[in-house]
Amino acid sequence: MKLKVFKPIAIAGAATLLLMTAACSTGGSDAPTPAPTNTESKAEQLKDVPRYNLDEFFKEKNPAQKGKTFGMMVIDMSTDPFAEQVELARTYAEHLGWEFKVADLKGQVGQAGPTLKTMVEAGADVILTGSMGPDLIGRDALATAKEAGVFVISETSGVNASGSKGAFASSVESNLLEQGRLVGERLIKEVPAGSKIGLLFDQQAASGRLLEQGFRKAIGDKFDIVAQKQFDYAKGVPGGAADANAMMQAHPDIAAFWCPYDGPCSGVGNAVLATGKKVKVFSKGGYPAFLDYIRKGVSGYTLAEPNTIKVLMGFDQAVKLTRGANLEKTDIILDLGGMITASNIGSAAEVADGTVSYGPGLDKRFYERWGVK
Repeated sequence: MKLKVFKPIAIAGAATLLLMTAACSTGGSDAPTPAPTNTESKAEQLKDVPRYNLDEFFKEKNPAQKGKTFGMMVIDMSTDPFAEQVELARTYAEHLGWEFKVADLKGQVGQAGPTLKTMVEAGADVILTGSMGPDLIGRDALATAKEAGVFVISETSGVNASGSKGAFASSVESNLLEQGRLVGERLIKEVPAGSKIGLLFDQQAASGRLLEQGFRKAIGDKFDIVAQKQFDYAKGVPGGAADANAMMQAHPDIAAFWCPYDGPCSGVGNAVLATGKKVKVFSKGGYPAFLDYIRKGVSGYTLAEPNTIKVLMGFDQAVKLTRGANLEKTDIILDLGGMITASNIGSAAEVADGTVSYGPGLDKRFYERWGVK
């Protein structure tokens, strides 16, 4: 297996994550207070966000062919991170001169296999699947794509191409176990041991299972898990809010929630804000809706994973595949992002879009690599 891992620049004294303490409100009210105006300089807020040097990567050119069709299948465009990913993909396809097609499952993950087959029949050359592994798509549909010569690229599914038994032509993945562990460690730092917590998990997807595994290993038996439930894809953010409300009603002294990703945690943030409880919310993603709840005063913590680098690397693999490269045993493993909290929410956009970690103009560097404007 050929493993590609982006290496961080050595920064004196820099941690791999941004570990800043969120400001705590004082007084007797349970109502969340607006996120504080941070008096630290931007440089101080961002000093511990990891930086990655991609100069060696960009020395190699990856010229694109014109006239290809790029398909994208997402779980639900109404929830993060999929809406932003689709718009980014549309932009990148336009720069490549490729046709772009998107299939939105609207939370009906049971339709992933038939939808993939439809995209194959519609003439896609490459299909990027977001957060869906063979367990959700089905190996029959993936085999149909392979037989038709259509390349399926997995993005953050929890299954690397090298371990997919030929299901995926390539993959762009994250170290999900490590991400789960780091979020768990942050919860340990912010919430007193023995506190009651609730989990809105995702056992349907391999990515959700891995994040939960890393999280549970980190927290061990330090907390009292009083409520836990599978996130309902079909109900989306409103469903997440309803689940969190039910947990808070059953356990009025619940101290924190954990979700594997910002999508369900946006619903949790909505519920916490509406009830006015001082409940902390921990997640992974760094996506717009959840960040808005932090800005409104919810004590949220999210490990950023920029959509830009994920989607750009997916396209980079697509460019290689459509000109004949064999990438089935090449796994792209992305590095860790920074933690976004109330303490650095003012600089959240630059952390969430990858500007801090990868530098400005990341898309333009890829366009140059592909030989397009």
